[in-house]
Amino acid sequence: MPRFARSRRVAAVAVVVVALAGLTACDPRSDPITPRGAGFQQTADHGLDIWFGGPCRDVVEVELGFVKDDDDKDALKQVLRAPGFTPSVELPAKAPAPGTGIPSLETLTLGTTPDGLRATSALPKGFDWRDYETVRLLVKTSGGQAATYLSTKRLTEESADHPGEFYVQDQGWFDKAAFAEADGDGFKALCSSINP
Repeated sequence: MPRFARSRRVAAVAVVVVALAGLTACDPRSDPITPRGAGFQQTADHGLDIWFGGPCRDVVEVELGFVKDDDDKDALKQVLRAPGFTPSVELPAKAPAPGTGIPSLETLTLGTTPDGLRATSALPKGFDWRDYETVRLLVKTSGGQAATYLSTKRLTEESADHPGEFYVQDQGWFDKAAFAEADGDGFKALCSSINP
């Protein structure tokens, strides 16, 4: 093998190792293997309720992203932010000061703004989450951040068969008691590793 090709391969491997190390160093309490779950429920009037599986404490920001398809490079976003929180533009990002966010948030109804948060932008008139293929959810607290997503097709097609239950992506349907029993077995509640 030519010397130039070998050094390019070594450099490429080094870049991958550094990138992976950086990803795992983001939150030392993070369990990178166990996915985080939140429950999504279609309401009777076709709204969307989100249950985080338990309380998220000291929440400074909630970001919802709506993706039409795999080619959608500019997803629609709605950001709900605590008034005392200013996102860091520094890298690595500085953690928000404890007490900056709202004390606890466990549920969110799409289109509403929980007490203590402000919407940085409104959803467009006539917005319908069912027109999107994926809903992304990112919750930031003073202890870190956690994310999950929903592929909307299964929720819209099966929700009538699961009254009172939430759909957890890649895990199935749960009521709150069943979710608590399953928590830690294949997935964990959204904020379980980031609560301060």
